[in-house]
Amino acid sequence: KNKGLMEEGILDYLRHLMQHSRVSFIFTGAHQLEEMAGDYWNVLFNIGLYHHLGLLKEEESRLLITNPTKEAVRYDKLAEDRIIRLTAGHPYFIQLICNELVNLHNKEKKGYITIEDVQSNLDRIIEEGLGHFSFIWEQASNKERVMLHLLTGLLSLKPKVTWSEVLLALKEKGIQAEKGDVANVVKRLIAKEIIEDISMESQSPLYRFKIDIYRVWLERYKKNGNSSGIISKW
Repeated sequence: KNKGLMEEGILDYLRHLMQHSRVSFIFTGAHQLEEMAGDYWNVLFNIGLYHHLGLLKEEESRLLITNPTKEAVRYDKLAEDRIIRLTAGHPYFIQLICNELVNLHNKEKKGYITIEDVQSNLDRIIEEGLGHFSFIWEQASNKERVMLHLLTGLLSLKPKVTWSEVLLALKEKGIQAEKGDVANVVKRLIAKEIIEDISMESQSPLYRFKIDIYRVWLERYKKNGNSSGIISKW
């Protein structure tokens, strides 16, 4: 009836509970709260405390991978490394991958998970998280989609790309864009923790996907950008 949208009155009710009851709430999601402050969500978020949790550190990621099932499943170090690179320590993606690997263990009575197991199950893992990937894509601006498409193509050939390679790729696609505008798009994607600059401050920027499983999803589902009109214009 309401196309899946939540009635605004629900937020007023939750605000009332937060102010006048002993119930505690934790709200999480893909949106940055700053992005939502301008609309009706503001009625809820302007009375709460905002903590950016960020991504897990490497050692924390390894514990999340291995500890929950340590009595039954062991992970090869290369498998752990691959999971960490795919997820950058994002708890949701770590658990998405490990859930599929535990299912593999239960199905095949396999007690040792290898990097080959991770790789061979990526398609199924991505299918499980399709809603999350699609949501991030739908929330991206057209310019951000253009940039993601170009970076996906470049990073399928090499582990990192330079600023000059990004500008050249735009030019080769026939896209006319001001350097400052391109830089702003890149900054927004970095702020969303989708890509990262891995260069030292004294060097020219070097970019790669921060959460590599997102690049894998883009390769699977958004590779043919020209035919779908993704990069028809900047």
